[in-house]
Amino acid sequence: MIGKAIKGKGARGLLEYLLNGERASIIGGTLAGITPRDMAAEIGAIRRLRPKMGKAILHLPLSAHPQDKTLSDQNWSDICNFVAHGLGYEGCPMKFIRHNDTDHDHVHMVICRINAQGQAISDSNDYRRIETLLREVERQYHLHRVEQPGAGSKRKHQKETHMNTTDKTQNLQDDAYEPAPSMVADPVQGIPVIDLPVVAMTMMQPEPRHSSKRAADAYRRERRRELMTPQYSEAMREAFGVSLHNIHQHTGGAVLYFDKPKAIRDNGTSVTAHHMSHQEAAQMLVRMAKVKKWKSVTFTGHPDFVRAAMLEALKTGMTVEPADAMQAGVLDTVKEQLRVESVTLTGKPVQPSQLAAFRERRREQGNLDPNYIPPQHHTPSRRFG
Repeated sequence: MIGKAIKGKGARGLLEYLLNGERASIIGGTLAGITPRDMAAEIGAIRRLRPKMGKAILHLPLSAHPQDKTLSDQNWSDICNFVAHGLGYEGCPMKFIRHNDTDHDHVHMVICRINAQGQAISDSNDYRRIETLLREVERQYHLHRVEQPGAGSKRKHQKETHMNTTDKTQNLQDDAYEPAPSMVADPVQGIPVIDLPVVAMTMMQPEPRHSSKRAADAYRRERRRELMTPQYSEAMREAFGVSLHNIHQHTGGAVLYFDKPKAIRDNGTSVTAHHMSHQEAAQMLVRMAKVKKWKSVTFTGHPDFVRAAMLEALKTGMTVEPADAMQAGVLDTVKEQLRVESVTLTGKPVQPSQLAAFRERRREQGNLDPNYIPPQHHTPSRRFG
């Protein structure tokens, strides 16, 4: 696997190019938007925290060998998260886009090098660090290993074109580089997956249709102004209690700080959780949406977070709008789970046909246990439709 770090100043033009045509599919990332315009706007809000930074956008394409086995979207998303975390970009806005227009499988990582706290992430020795991370990916996924480059001028040429630098690690301590997170085998499917802490998961409120860009910008500014009011702080402290340690309000939104390093970034129309488990992030973001009186929501992030967040949102009566076709399938599965479990909660037996249909939906999602049986409770409870 090869990768090449390219830094630039703008994100929208890059995103429009990468998402042009039927070749592209979004497979992961922390940005809530699904159009180049919306994603660029999110990145722009973060860039305003550090306006003097020039090349704040990292474009990192990753390409598999033509003879490598086909990786799933989830495999690629895990690999991208692994590389982003290993380079220190946890907490930064990012999007992962897969292309199918060449004979070799590849993805494009687009990352803003500024995190939610306005800190610029160092790119020192990133060529060597990327190569070290990719060698680990090759080892864990049993991919073709990139050969070490030759000495002299060939090495410089290969480094600039294919990123084929040496994977020796004796000099890593000089770079103050922390070891990359490890990858382990999934206990259910037995395939290598990346054991990463949750980095960022986002929930956003679908915006109404705007008559113009000026109207859309005005709407978002008004939502951000609401975050600067005392009423907002009071509502959040009431919702989270003593677990909320501090609220930092600024022109771009607000950041809620919990037990270090947990935090939630609110920019008015979307909220993003950092350094939380999938379940905790789902619960806290949905609680936040209820306080903000959102009626409908959509999610981006790790599939486990998306499933958990959909379940929490539906239980509270909110409407969930899937971000893509894959999420639409997950939403159908979650709704089916709620229907089946609501039947068991009333004490009525689950029919074999219901279980069969439910399990088939879970099989279609690929990474769900097809033999899952809903818990058999007998305490009357509210039914969720």
